[in-house]
Amino acid sequence: MIQHWLDQLGDWNPQLFRELKGRLKPRNLLLATAVSAIGQLLLVASFLVKLPSVPTQSDSRYCTGASLYGYPIFPCQLTPMGDIAINWQLWWLDVFMSVSLFGLMSLLTVGTYLLLNDLNHEERRGTLNFIRLAPQSTQRLLVGKLLGVPALLYLVLALALPLHLITGLTAQISPWLILGFDGLVIASAVFFYSVALLFGITSSWVGSFQAWFGGGALLLSLLIVSSAGTQIDWLRLLSPTTILPYLIPSNLLSSGQIFGQGVPWILENLQPLQWFNLPIGSNPVSLGTVMLVNFAVATYWVWQALERCFRNPNATTWSKSQSYLLVACFEVAIVGFAASGVETKDSWIGMHLSQLLGMNLVFFLGLMLAMSPQRQAVQDWARYRREQVTIQDGHKRSRLLPDLIWAEKSPALVAMALNLTIAAAILLPWVALWDGRESDVYKVAATISVVLTLSMLMVYATVVQLMVMMKNQWRTSWAIGTVSAIVLLPVVALFTLSLPEKVPAVWLLTAFPWMALEHLPTLAACMGVLAQWTATTVLTAQLTRQIRRAGDSVSKTLLQSDRVSLPM
Repeated sequence: MIQHWLDQLGDWNPQLFRELKGRLKPRNLLLATAVSAIGQLLLVASFLVKLPSVPTQSDSRYCTGASLYGYPIFPCQLTPMGDIAINWQLWWLDVFMSVSLFGLMSLLTVGTYLLLNDLNHEERRGTLNFIRLAPQSTQRLLVGKLLGVPALLYLVLALALPLHLITGLTAQISPWLILGFDGLVIASAVFFYSVALLFGITSSWVGSFQAWFGGGALLLSLLIVSSAGTQIDWLRLLSPTTILPYLIPSNLLSSGQIFGQGVPWILENLQPLQWFNLPIGSNPVSLGTVMLVNFAVATYWVWQALERCFRNPNATTWSKSQSYLLVACFEVAIVGFAASGVETKDSWIGMHLSQLLGMNLVFFLGLMLAMSPQRQAVQDWARYRREQVTIQDGHKRSRLLPDLIWAEKSPALVAMALNLTIAAAILLPWVALWDGRESDVYKVAATISVVLTLSMLMVYATVVQLMVMMKNQWRTSWAIGTVSAIVLLPVVALFTLSLPEKVPAVWLLTAFPWMALEHLPTLAACMGVLAQWTATTVLTAQLTRQIRRAGDSVSKTLLQSDRVSLPM
């Protein structure tokens, strides 16, 4: 029977069969079982020692008396039998939350590390190219990686599921809420594992540090997104911990025994969560549905990139046509959360606008790196573009503009300009719909902020395309390092020299130009926009010269060199 199942698995997904065959060995299975059992025992034991141990103990988190002075410590009371009355529901809830958090963090961070480490080993052994040439679809090969590489981790967590379910049900949490949370964890794992695969395929230049970098970055991101200080609502949808407060039984919430005093701050922050004034944070069903949709859309775009890059690692992550829809989806998602929160009567520009511009900065910096074709691709496009003409009304017409908008190997500047225009077309109407006291003043400042930020991003996009046109084999690293330097170093220099307070106009030369508008007249801001456009024009002219030189045919170069060497 087992052999029959293995044969069926090998026929359905040979890559999955290969991964499982190499990992599910008796020694590995025994080790995974031991790790899961010991981990669960240590976790439960750590909570058992927190219980009040002697009847003379005056207070504890798990006693049943009324809280004094708002602290999460409760006076101990005795039962008629002389024992301490324990709030077992709260104790089981704490164990459930700990199991859920440890399981979530382990699934995402350890799984990401395993996938990246496996891809790195495949790349170094040269077997990754054989996998690319396999007569299987890209989806089936990558699904085999997703299911097979972390197989032992899945076993460790599967053995912890009984404890997860028992503690949740004993804490009087609805089984549907527990299953809903588990579904969100699975959806988040699919998304983050897909991102890990994409990162592993497109960033082989990182080397052996790739797995540690990816796992550490994900863990840090989860900690930041799950923290109380995260004010960007869209990012909260990427962490299943967002829905955990909704699993807390109402009687524990009303008694003030969770997180100290009163209703927890997490729930206070989530209740007003809205998207275009739709109260998605009002109940766990609506919030969970929106989170699932968010994971589904994000995973879809990651798999679009995987389809392009797995077979051809030198291809751009997304095509130009895909990038336009990707930018539109991203802008609608983040503006939807900000549209419900800006109060222009209290702030001249609004914290939400600053968050949107900051998120656009990070998003477009990544997008321009993902869309900029490499030197060889641009060279091929420039060399053979003259042959790509269309006949219209009996005349030959160049396809330059359509190529710059749609072609795979053409430079990405026009496409980036269109993407920034799409972002402006979504952000500026949102600004125009602001209302409130003195809204016109805020609208002008916000409009200039958007234009300044997007114009500066166009400068960065030109710099990135120039860097990837270098002949150096480390041009991708040079592009990332150069962009990071021109984004971060000016800010560090400004604060080191205390210039933001003395000369606020210098903010116009950084990636955060909106920081200066509170202290500058409109005319100065317009001059900043003009300076950015001038810089873009100069850099574009330099890029055009490089592309023309790269497009010269080898024969033309040889003929020119021969003519120079002929005697007069």
